[in-house]
Amino acid sequence: MSKLVLLVVSLLCVLPVSAQDTPTFKKCQDAEGKWHYGDHAALECEQSSRITEMDEVGNTIGQTEAPPTQEELDAKQRAEEQVSEQEIVEANQRRLDQKLLNTYDSAENIRRTRDALLAFIDSSIEGNGDLKQRLVDVLDEIEAGGQPLTPEQPELLRQQIADYDIAIQDSVTKRQLVLKKYDADYERYLELTTKKP
Repeated sequence: MSKLVLLVVSLLCVLPVSAQDTPTFKKCQDAEGKWHYGDHAALECEQSSRITEMDEVGNTIGQTEAPPTQEELDAKQRAEEQVSEQEIVEANQRRLDQKLLNTYDSAENIRRTRDALLAFIDSSIEGNGDLKQRLVDVLDEIEAGGQPLTPEQPELLRQQIADYDIAIQDSVTKRQLVLKKYDADYERYLELTTKKP
């Protein structure tokens, strides 16, 4: 029995120790340049760029990057959000470009469409201006001593004149938007269809 125990003890002494059984400790250098050793070295070196893991005799057995700081994590998230937003913008632009190319077969057709819309808006502005002027003339007559058809007529005329002013201003604003949109479409169409060297 004692020979068996002696044999087992001898074998245990001769067998190599696995890497898992080898005690390890860590070392790292903090932001101020001081070195820290031991199992908790990483806590002292949160700003360190690298933590070195060593065995008991000082041999390096591995290196790990220090965990990122909250500032680094925030910067990474902002960068990812910007990339994501940029991808959405580019996808929307591709969709709009394809729609533009599918809608018009030439840049000149964009100009013709714009001019037709502007003519319609101009006609609306002119028509509303004529109707407004007629109401202004009637109101001027009443205020100069003419007899209104009803007591409420002058106030109704003023309200109608104000409504025509609003309609005319809306049409003027719409005209500016049409010009801006179709001129931008024209320029973009040329960019998409002109061959680049």
